[in-house]
Amino acid sequence: MVAVPELVSGLDAELVRLGYKAATMVWYRGCRRRLERFSASRGVQEFSLDLAMAWVGQACGGFFGKEQAGTLKPADVYLFRVAQMPDDFAVHGAVLRRYSRTVDKLTAGQAGVAARFRAWLQAGDCAASTVRAYGTVAGEFLAFTGRRGGLAGLDAGVIGAFVAALAGYQAKTVEHKLCAVRSFLRFARDSGLADEAVLEAVPAAKPARQARVPSVRDPAEVTKILQAADRGNPCGKRDYAIILLITRLGLRGIDVRRLRFGDLDWPGNRLSVVQATTGHRVQLPLLKDVGRAIIGYVRSGRPRSECPEVFLRHTAPAGPFSGQDHLHQILVRHARAAHVPVGEKRRHGMHSLRHTLATRLMEDGTPVEQIAGIPGPPAGHVRRRVLEVVAGSAGQLRPGPGRVGAGGETMTAGITLSDAITALVAEKRAVGCKYHAGQQVLARFEAFSSREFPGLDTLSEASVRAWIAAARRRGIQPATLQGLAAPVRELARWLGRPGAAACLLPGSALPRPARYVPHIYTGRELAALFAQTGRCRYCSQVPLRHLVMPVLFRTLYACGLRCSEARLLRAGDVDTDAGVLQIRDAEGGKDRQVPVSGTLRARLARYHAQVAGQPGRREWFFPGRAGQPLTLGNAGRNFRRSLWQARISHGGRGHGPRVHDLRH
Repeated sequence: MVAVPELVSGLDAELVRLGYKAATMVWYRGCRRRLERFSASRGVQEFSLDLAMAWVGQACGGFFGKEQAGTLKPADVYLFRVAQMPDDFAVHGAVLRRYSRTVDKLTAGQAGVAARFRAWLQAGDCAASTVRAYGTVAGEFLAFTGRRGGLAGLDAGVIGAFVAALAGYQAKTVEHKLCAVRSFLRFARDSGLADEAVLEAVPAAKPARQARVPSVRDPAEVTKILQAADRGNPCGKRDYAIILLITRLGLRGIDVRRLRFGDLDWPGNRLSVVQATTGHRVQLPLLKDVGRAIIGYVRSGRPRSECPEVFLRHTAPAGPFSGQDHLHQILVRHARAAHVPVGEKRRHGMHSLRHTLATRLMEDGTPVEQIAGIPGPPAGHVRRRVLEVVAGSAGQLRPGPGRVGAGGETMTAGITLSDAITALVAEKRAVGCKYHAGQQVLARFEAFSSREFPGLDTLSEASVRAWIAAARRRGIQPATLQGLAAPVRELARWLGRPGAAACLLPGSALPRPARYVPHIYTGRELAALFAQTGRCRYCSQVPLRHLVMPVLFRTLYACGLRCSEARLLRAGDVDTDAGVLQIRDAEGGKDRQVPVSGTLRARLARYHAQVAGQPGRREWFFPGRAGQPLTLGNAGRNFRRSLWQARISHGGRGHGPRVHDLRH
């Protein structure tokens, strides 16, 4: 054991050697002085992790309790790091980069279950990365359930508590963890460790679409990176061949990493690889410059080894790259040598070279169907992603953070209808849904139920049918009726998971709404519509209307925005210099960035100069009344007026054309 002052002094010197910033060192030293005072107050001179964690628990008010409740703050995690660093330095003599917050180790029984689960995944031919990732989540889930009765006491309440603890994670992370838990519960069911019913208690996470426009490099930057690779040394030869393979053939980094000598058909000038993502074998032409680069590396740079892989690590012992190596460091090293910007605001790993190739082919007039032949997912997915790439190459795009709502309570034995609604909303938001409209419908249903059925704390058949009947008496449309019934049906399913009695309204009880067919505007209609929006007159109630409407509808059409997304744009979300719109908290709770054309960018800049400093604008890019954002109703009324003036017939409510049809 090492005395606390001595250990802290050595750790401080190591952090300085590693280049930690002065401000960071000041904060760390302050925390460690507090740790020293804490150990002195306990009469302890030697450092131990238990002592450090006791200090963390006191400093942040119960670390593991906050972790279970999902209320950890970044400052709490930093304190945990302060406690872990001395322990790692005492054991390894180094500062490790990653820290696991799960200090509580699994019991022998739990570790055995986790090991059997990993073996079960391997027997199912799961990828090594899947086995590793799912095994980690299974350990977290076992530790969580271990404090709540173990797998034997697993029920919907425990599942709900685990889901609530995921609040604050990115939607993709929540989706991944719930998939892993569902897989673990299938294993537990097959092994007799859990009942079939608990599988149904795991909610389905809302799939997170790719909200980030793919990164694309300028062709001149790619050329500089290739030229920066020093082909006079073995590593340079290897790196040059790897980057060239991805740049010229569009291979993924993982496929290049796994490339074997048996995949090279030199007489036929072909390259045959099995894609890691699909498992399908594809054949590609072995281009002359690519072939020469591989031959140069194999003859003059590759270490002597019996490994079948073409590309090897050059540090002893020489061997293939690890399964977790994405070759990112190779690209970054040569990009920096070429003075090509490398930042954290954009994804500029090896995959960006694939997007660059797709963009170049698209700009050269290559059909999307042929570009889909580049090793990758199905053609439909490639078509969408390639178009995103080409559209995204116009501006400098910066991804925004995703948003996930906070978690809440889960069901207990004496839960009321109000508590059930609160818990359902918390669960929905914990898995990445906004659920604002659903929450409003459930609040109205709760008020209706308490008024018409006093004392009823569940969903009875009478209360549900009375709710639907009251809506029908108001003469609402079938689509609106479905919107009022869907959250109530979801609440019934939520109550039914732990076995509570609740009436589930069958889907056949409601009429199916007629499917709306979007109106596709002709070029003549669009020209007439935009001409009329440009003639919008001044209105004293909405003083900037005559400036807003011409730009608003052109932005909706040119950028494919939803009206709600455009009207909530703030002045800081519109970058007229780079030609990028920052869309915040859009559908699915995601942020995204949308490039704009040069013509629209110029129009947005002129509009911004006109309305800047106008009274009542405040922070909104498209202001409405009294400093508030433009309302959907206001936009809809002006749209209908412009339609009428452009002599475009309207079929009445529910028949269109709608503002939303500009996206189509």
